[in-house]
Amino acid sequence: MKRTAVRFIAGVLTASAALGGLLAWRLARGPIDMPLLTSYVARALSSEGGPTVRVRSTELIWDRHEDELRLRARDVAMSSPTGAPVGLVPSLTLGLSLRALLRGVIAPAEVVAQGVRLRLVLRPDGTVDLGLGEGGEGTFLSSPRTMADRLFGAPGAAPSAAWLRSVALDDVRIDLVDPTEGSSWQARDVDLVLRPAGTGLDAKLTGRLAFGPTLVPIRIEAAYRRDPERIEVALAFRRLDPSAVGSSMPPGSPAVLRFLSGLRFPIDGRIALTLDAALEPLRARLKLVGGPGTVRVAAVPGQALAIARLRAALTVDRDEDRIGLQLVSLDMGRGAVRVRGEVRGLHGLGSVDLAVSVTDVPVDEVSRYWPEEVAADARRWVVGNVRGGHVHSATIRVAGTVDDAVPTSLRLGTLTGSFLYDGLTVRYLPTMSPATGIAGTGTFSERGLSLRVARGTVGRLELVHATVRGPSGQGGRPTMAFDGSVRGALAEAMTLLEQEPSLALSRAIGVAPRDVAGTLTARVALAIPLRGATDLRAMRPTASATLRDLSVARLPRGWTLTDGDFTVELGGNAVAANGRGRVQGVALTLAGKGDLDGGRRTLEVRGDVGAAGFAAFGLDRLPRFDGEVAVQAQYAATRPGAAKLRFGLDLARIAIDSSAPALRKRAGAPGTARIDLGLSGDAVSTVDHLELDMGGTRMTGSATLSERGTRWQTIDARAVLAAPGVAGPPGRVTVKLGPERSHPRLTVTSDDAGALDGALGANFDMVGGRLLFAGNLDSAAPGWPIDGHLDVRSFTLTRAPILARVASLASLSGIASGLSGSQGIAFDRLSAELAHRGGVITIKSARASGASLGISVRGVVDGAAGTLALEGSLVPAYYGLNEAANRVPLVGRVFTGTRGEGIHVFDFEVRGAIAGPQVSVRPSSAAPGVIRDVLRLLQGRPAR
Repeated sequence: MKRTAVRFIAGVLTASAALGGLLAWRLARGPIDMPLLTSYVARALSSEGGPTVRVRSTELIWDRHEDELRLRARDVAMSSPTGAPVGLVPSLTLGLSLRALLRGVIAPAEVVAQGVRLRLVLRPDGTVDLGLGEGGEGTFLSSPRTMADRLFGAPGAAPSAAWLRSVALDDVRIDLVDPTEGSSWQARDVDLVLRPAGTGLDAKLTGRLAFGPTLVPIRIEAAYRRDPERIEVALAFRRLDPSAVGSSMPPGSPAVLRFLSGLRFPIDGRIALTLDAALEPLRARLKLVGGPGTVRVAAVPGQALAIARLRAALTVDRDEDRIGLQLVSLDMGRGAVRVRGEVRGLHGLGSVDLAVSVTDVPVDEVSRYWPEEVAADARRWVVGNVRGGHVHSATIRVAGTVDDAVPTSLRLGTLTGSFLYDGLTVRYLPTMSPATGIAGTGTFSERGLSLRVARGTVGRLELVHATVRGPSGQGGRPTMAFDGSVRGALAEAMTLLEQEPSLALSRAIGVAPRDVAGTLTARVALAIPLRGATDLRAMRPTASATLRDLSVARLPRGWTLTDGDFTVELGGNAVAANGRGRVQGVALTLAGKGDLDGGRRTLEVRGDVGAAGFAAFGLDRLPRFDGEVAVQAQYAATRPGAAKLRFGLDLARIAIDSSAPALRKRAGAPGTARIDLGLSGDAVSTVDHLELDMGGTRMTGSATLSERGTRWQTIDARAVLAAPGVAGPPGRVTVKLGPERSHPRLTVTSDDAGALDGALGANFDMVGGRLLFAGNLDSAAPGWPIDGHLDVRSFTLTRAPILARVASLASLSGIASGLSGSQGIAFDRLSAELAHRGGVITIKSARASGASLGISVRGVVDGAAGTLALEGSLVPAYYGLNEAANRVPLVGRVFTGTRGEGIHVFDFEVRGAIAGPQVSVRPSSAAPGVIRDVLRLLQGRPAR
């Protein structure tokens, strides 16, 4: 019995081996047609409530990859439960379930479709219509749950429902169509595997996603779970071109997708999605890496931004209604931008709050990142006036609202930030020298910009620090407010201010930059216009400056300034300066103001000036004095080309040694002087007031000059001259100069010539006398030529040393005694024709007559040299009889007259130093005609 059983088993095995070998030989030659299985396969692929399957033919094949027997169904047609065709699958490979075969059931454990074209249509109700091949549509895939139940059996179903363990699609094309949005997507070369996992299913997909002609490799792993019902999707892609995605979007697609058309660079990424049962996303996590390429955003004008690398990590959470930006980083080779923040409100109106950091961005490219509508005036000024350098780092906070989380719909609510910059070149005005090497920090907001400058240079001036804020004055003329400190060479600063549009500072102060030396430290404020023409005056400049070691080589009148220390204030339309310095070597305190338009200017000067100082100012013909005069001068330019100059002199500390006793003064005695001048250009045009008050001497007067100040036109002066310590009345004199035909007419009058001569220190003494000088003055000619007539009436000459010597040498003892003592010699009249040239007085003719004496004189007195050369005649009256003349009747009658009085005439010469001249006398050998003139002189009548 056992032997029979063994033989049976051996026979079965041998038959099986033979059958297997025969089957293997047959399959090696090709598939084996199995028509008997076709109906079984069709029923196995159909499901209750699902699609109905019809199979044209079935064949047995050997799967060389898996080394397994499989069934292949050809031309598998599917129809929906309603009978509508779904599609046609050309070839379907089945791996049969061994468990089902043991139960006598033909059921697939694995299904592999090849070369299938799937068409998925998304309906508004969330269902999916599936089309296979070129067939129709169906609605049997309304949800992931439906798919899992129909492919792998619902939970709790009979075991026969779970015999299928995997569904695979090889080399499949999938078209996803959304008629509502008008969009379609296509995946090519897709390999898809579906497997049951507990009560759900797992899916793996690889393929290429098509965006126009661009194919992007993708890999998807998805897991569907029932409790809670959700789908977890992990998507990875490589070399995705966002611009291709954006360009393929139809006009009605979400704006956030169209925004992608401006991103032109490849991206590799991973996306983790959590979907609900209706395939709506609950959460998404994106990690992207891309570049190089460009970014173009409509809100940011200019050329596209070149980027070297993109890194991004984002989350989208539907429950929290937010997008979280853990990091969005753009590396642009020479700069980088990093963004963190969130967007709340995924649908409709939402809010944005972002923190942006920027590093190492060239300033010339700032306009690419600065939207035109944000602080437009400040942006226009920065783009137009700032060049070079880098923004080393910047932090920006952006807050606002968006529609549907679309970046381009951003409406700013808050924009603030700060930045660090270096190496900028800033041209505050288009025509002025730029500021270079500018470095510092800045802040900004949606309203404007604020810069804090730490260092830089303007021309050759050092920009120590500055602030620039703005814009202010929104509307017609917005401005940027500049407030900065500079230091450097004063000449360089003045040169900068002379650049157009010029501040005309040189004209206002009358000094050119080339004539200036010294250093400057200044604080300057400007209102820089952001629109329209640039006028430096309209910029409302103000400045406070300190000048050190100031020197000016050429002041007005050719004077110099050295060792100056000044403060200068500029504001509105005026400039003011105060300080100390040496003008022509004289230490002075100066305070001045001037209008920038060259109009009103004032200058006040104070100082203690000695004789050498006055000489340095060209006043070297003043009376000799010791000590210093306290000088206060005030200059005021009232209108262009016209000015007033007032001098106030305190003479208390000086001692004056003058040949004129009335002008002598001891130190400590009070004394003041005042001179008010009117100027036309740089020339004196009027002496409005002249006043000297010193002891008993007081002078007042006024005068006018020609247009160029070269000729005196009028003089009106009065003086009371009193010699200190001298008894007697003071000398009074009036000087007038008035217009005449050829030259101004000069008159000098005094009612007491004796007192006047005494006050002026004449080398003779006289009492009384009315003095009148009338002549012509040519003040424009060198030496002030004067030609005129002197007339003195009724005076007594009490002391005349030179004339006394002449009388003494003529043995006229009585006359010599009268001219050397207090008794004096009375004269009725002195008449003289005089000429003055450069300090030299020429006496053309002079005659004095009285009851006791007659004198005629002619010659030259050189006051500058202190010499004289005079000659004349002296005729004493009633000297005695000339006996020789009386003995000759005819001759005696000629020489002595009819009454027999004696006549003697003495000629004299005086030559040499005024203080001690040589005097010579001789009897006259005059002709009769001369004698007659002498007689007329003695009678007080003019000679013929």
